[in-house]
Amino acid sequence: MGIDLGVVGQDPQLRGGYRSQVEAFWRAARELGREPYLFCLGHRRATSIARRTFAVATHAIEADAFSGMRYPAILPEVPSLNHAVNARRMSTAVHRARSLWVVTTSAHYGFPAAAAGRRYACWVGTGFTEEAKSRRHGLTASRQLFLQLHSPTFRRVERQVLRRATQVYATSPSSRDAVAAAAELAPESIRLLPIAVDPEVFRPEPDESWLARLEQPVVVFVGRSPDPRKNVGLLVGAFAEIKRRLPAARLRLVGRPPLQSIRERLPDGTEVLGEVDSVAYALRTASLFVLPSLQEGFGVAVAEALASGVPAVVTPCGGPEHMIRSSASGIVLSTFTLEELVETVTQLLGDPHGLLEMRRRGRDYVTQWHSPQRLARLLAQAFVELDEGASRETADEIRKLGSPSRA
Repeated sequence: MGIDLGVVGQDPQLRGGYRSQVEAFWRAARELGREPYLFCLGHRRATSIARRTFAVATHAIEADAFSGMRYPAILPEVPSLNHAVNARRMSTAVHRARSLWVVTTSAHYGFPAAAAGRRYACWVGTGFTEEAKSRRHGLTASRQLFLQLHSPTFRRVERQVLRRATQVYATSPSSRDAVAAAAELAPESIRLLPIAVDPEVFRPEPDESWLARLEQPVVVFVGRSPDPRKNVGLLVGAFAEIKRRLPAARLRLVGRPPLQSIRERLPDGTEVLGEVDSVAYALRTASLFVLPSLQEGFGVAVAEALASGVPAVVTPCGGPEHMIRSSASGIVLSTFTLEELVETVTQLLGDPHGLLEMRRRGRDYVTQWHSPQRLARLLAQAFVELDEGASRETADEIRKLGSPSRA
């Protein structure tokens, strides 16, 4: 099978930031005339100690507009070993691709590219250590131990993938710093590729309609609520006080529903939409977006909210901070305290004129810096650099093979 553009990453069945990143890469590559083909580790079990199953056949990815191959989990009970074993299996296949890219949230998923022993580029969302640290506090004791046991292997693999890459790209200034630290690379050696947001899908409703909704303001959150890194408990706790001050306010949670411990204390006026096919309408009809995360590599939901004309309040979690400060389209909190979040949201919802200005600035910023056209331009340059370098290396090898041997 001839593969034009091999992509090593995560299963596209995953939602959230990774899904947005790989979809943006996919669309841009196709627009540039390339044919991407994804290699990923799936969730289907192959060899399971607990279930005693033995079936290692790969499975074609035939849905969600992606084409590629899922590799079943060889030892799902031992994730670090599972990654290593499958990386060796995938490396033979990815080696045949004309061009090779790693597109993933954390670089350790790209080990098959590093094991293939050839040139590749790497577009990474965040550093493994940063993400794991922010998630650890919300895990059970057994899962914390499990993470601690496997983290050294993942960090070592992450470093290998990043340092062996010909080109390394991050998604935001914050993620660039995290990736540079993980690989012990100079931050200036890592370039940025913006995750694109479609301005036609994420578009504002008319100002008059949006302003009228402020009579019953909607605070919206989009993300995987059970993930400790998303820190949704902070927003739920703050909204109880916001609701006391603004009785007409409502809270809208979009994405995987929160854990039972959080659902039990949801204030009146909260709607849990769960996972939806498109979050565009849920964003467009909101008054304010709040991201209470402990850590984010980029924060694609924030960019989608801004494109939809919805100002944002974010915690000092990394990725979204640059976007909010550069666009003046919201507020970056200085702390993770409930009190600051309550005061900030309450004040903003009481300032329609200020919100309207933020709404326009946010939309302008995203359409300029995170447009599909801009990503395609930058990606076209990246493709040329990687492929021309590979062509030079091949020509050098041919010249060496054709040179007369020296006595």
